[in-house]
Amino acid sequence: MSRDLFKARMAMLHTVEFADENPNDKLRKVIGFVNTIREKCKALYQPSEHVAVDERIVKSKHRSRIWQYVKNKQTKFGIKLWVWPDSANGYT
Repeated sequence: MSRDLFKARMAMLHTVEFADENPNDKLRKVIGFVNTIREKCKALYQPSEHVAVDERIVKSKHRSRIWQYVKNKQTKFGIKLWVWPDSANGYT
């Protein structure tokens, strides 16, 4: 998908009323959708006894302050996240 096509599609994506938007919120166009997914994940997830705290790197080469380089990882460039993965079902 080209950059121009992606920007055109993102400009048309709205799941919230225009009057209710907060102009300072970066997720303002999709906050309703994000909140619904977040609520469903919290309601449906039942952790097993096989969970751990792990460090994960999401591959990315964008320019940001949260971008990191870790030379000993397979994915060297990206955003470092601390996750709570469940080994019984693969849920992160």
